[in-house]
Amino acid sequence: MLVRYLKRYPELIPLFVCIGAAVGGATWFIGRSLLTHPEAAIDKKNNPYPWQRVAPNEQRKLFSTKDYSNLKHERPDYEKES
Repeated sequence: MLVRYLKRYPELIPLFVCIGAAVGGATWFIGRSLLTHPEAAIDKKNNPYPWQRVAPNEQRKLFSTKDYSNLKHERPDYEKES
């Protein structure tokens, strides 16, 4: 039915392509955020504080102008104290 509709109105093909690309990009970004960002805690039972397990030299941003591999930042280990 969709192919027949697009054959009848070919000027709608760019609209369908743009909307499809936007939906695909949004799905990719949401999936990436859920899997890689420590702020999005999916499993709170086994890992209640995932943001504490991020290494100081680990890049978590999509794009960054800093070089995180040379960054040295000492911070206390709160998991061992409690």
